[in-house]
Parts: sequence; C-alpha cells; structure tokens
Amino acid sequence: MVKPLVFEKPLGVKDYLPNEVRWKKEVEHRISSCMERWGYQEIITPALEYYDTIGGSSNILQHRLYKLIDRDGKTLVLRPDMTTPIARVVASLLKDAPLPLRLCYNASIYRMQEQEAGKDAEFFQSGIELIGSDQPYADAEVVALAAESLLAAGLSDFKIAIGETAFLESFLEEKAGAYTDELKQLLIRQDYVGWKEFVQTLPINDDNKDCLLTLPKLQGNRDVIRRAKTMVSNDTAIDALSYLEKVLDILEQYDISKYIHIDFTTLRGHNYYTGMIFEVYATPVGFPICGGGRYNDLISEFGRNAPAVGFGIWIERLIEALQTEQLTADTYLFVFDDQDPEQLKSVIQCASSCRKSGNKVEVIGVTAEQVQTCIEQRKQDKRYIAVLGFEEWSKQESYISEMIKNLEEVSE
Repeated sequence: MVKPLVFEKPLGVKDYLPNEVRWKKEVEHRISSCMERWGYQEIITPALEYYDTIGGSSNILQHRLYKLIDRDGKTLVLRPDMTTPIARVVASLLKDAPLPLRLCYNASIYRMQEQEAGKDAEFFQSGIELIGSDQPYADAEVVALAAESLLAAGLSDFKIAIGETAFLESFLEEKAGAYTDELKQLLIRQDYVGWKEFVQTLPINDDNKDCLLTLPKLQGNRDVIRRAKTMVSNDTAIDALSYLEKVLDILEQYDISKYIHIDFTTLRGHNYYTGMIFEVYATPVGFPICGGGRYNDLISEFGRNAPAVGFGIWIERLIEALQTEQLTADTYLFVFDDQDPEQLKSVIQCASSCRKSGNKVEVIGVTAEQVQTCIEQRKQDKRYIAVLGFEEWSKQESYISEMIKNLEEVSE
C-alpha cells in the first residue's frame, strides 16, 4: 500500500514561514517602488492561460509546461513566464493605448523541473516591459532600471553581463551556418570545454574555426565590441554591434558602467529575443538573479507590431544573494487575561482605537498566571515595538496614543 502524502510537497515548491514572507514582501516592495518611480504601472494577468495562446509563443520547452484540461477539453497551462501574457494583453485589451507603454509586475511563474535539476517549479518574479520603442534609450533604460531595482533591494555587489542576440546569430551563421543550433545549445549550457571540442571537429576553414574559438574570450569592457567588428563581414552583425555601442553610451550617463560586463556568449533560453540581452550575476548564487533583453517580434504574433524590451528579477535568487536585514519593529502586542470578560471587552476597544490611528496591534489572551511569562517571552520577538500588559494598555485612549507616540520616538 502506498503511503499517503501528508506533509510532503511536490518537487520544486516550498512553504514560506511568516518571517520569510515579511522579508520577501519587503524586497518586492522596494523593487516595485523603484519601478513606479520610473513611471511603470503594475499589471496582473491570470495564472492560467490557454495553451494555444501562450504555450507556443513563450518558447518554454514543452516538457516544462504544466498542462491541464478544462471541462470543454481545451488545454490550459500555468503561465511559464510573464512576457508572453503581457504581449497578449498589449495586443488585445491595450490595443488602442498609445505607445510606449511601461508595465511592471510581481507574479508567480511555473515551470516543471527535472528530478535532479535543483530548481524551483514555482518561483516569484518582479519585472518590467517597455513596449513601443526600438531606440537605444529604451534598452539603456531597462538595463539601468534593473541595476537601480537591485540597488534599491539592498544588493550592491553584482555584474550585468550584456550580449547581443542579432550579432551572435549572424556571427554563427557566417562562420558555421549548418551547425548554429548545436553551437547555441553549448552556449546556453555554458559548456565551453564542449564548445572547443565541437568547433575543432567542424568541417570549416581554419579562419572560421579561429573566430569561433575566440568567441568565449570576447568579454570585458566595450573595447571588445571593436574587436568583434573585425571578426565579421555581414552588415547585420556590424549594425547590431553599432546599436549596442549607442546603448552603452547612454548607460554611461546613468553612471552604472562599473556594473557592466560585455559577454558575447550570453544567450538566454527564450527564442523571442532579437537584440541586446543581459543577465545579472551575484555571489553566492549559481544562477542569474535577473535577465532580460529586446524582443521586437513577439507582440506581432498576437497581431500588433510593437518592439519591446524588458527584464525579470528572480526574487528567491535575489533574496539568497542578499543578507537578510533585521526589519524595523512595526507591531504592538497587548496581553490580557482571557478569563476576565471586562479585560476582553477593554482590549478589543483599545486595540481597535489604535488600529484606526494607523498602528498594527496584535492581542493575545492567556490566564492571569501566564500573563507575565507571556510578556517576557514575546519581548524577544523583534517585530514588536512594545509588549504591553493590562496596566499599560488599559489607560485612557489619549494616554495610550501618547504612550505609542513616545515609543515610536524611542524606536527611531
């Protein structure tokens, strides 16, 4: 007989305890506030989408989609990203909205993981989409906002690896066109040993082999762009590099150059990217904590031609990179004798009055013998501004307000 699953959870999901939730919400709030200061408006889309609408356009591998069948026999999916649902909304509900649009989100994303992958199947993401501009300032704004959002969250030590999809694809096509897909998969896996071994076996001329073997070394400051231009002869690749130079010129004005690292092996798993792409790395996290780029063709799949660029921050990964801060105490605790009806009536009135003044108030009822022990125990909880017994909270309302005001001044 199979043992019933009582406490077990599905692979890749987790529970968040109150202290973890409080810290997560604080980090999300800092990020969202930053995005709103740049003029981005929050959008919410459903967790469930039709497979025919989202499943193919998202470019997430089929075996990683959570699929369901509704009562009408139609296939649904849990959203595997937010970019594609937002593209759907921009082409439908917002089809008459003037461009550019600046949208932001906080949402759960769902992707099925392999047993040994060690990744989340449900994860939280905060991100933005700037829709309707194909100019370098838009790319630069998105990269700069990603950096500022991470700084606002409390992260200061990170690197932004910037690549160029159009350059990379044109470069690979020019040097080894018949093997582009295999080469891209090696880059996505960051298998540079495999890259070298595979390139050496290709039936191409030595000059092209040398260029391919040099690609993983095209990293550093913007000087590598000039070097990359000498390695290609097609206009598409050269134009893409010139565009990237313009983006970097603007990023210098945002004063975030110290975070920028050019890496032409950067290649994200989504096939909808068409230009500049980037990923953000921070120790000790082994995966990117943020990623994004330009996707000029995705929204046209839904019937509206609109270039776009955006990014998403993996909140769990960001929290792993952050040192958990001791959040400011924000709650008052009133302890009362739960065997005394008058104290119950009084604590409800006092707590209600304080909450109407904008204060967070929690009440706990215990026996008279346990009151002092409860107070001493709860004082160890750092989220309480003060833990008050009957003699303290049962005063007149004006006295309580004054007491809380004094406690707030002390806590500051």
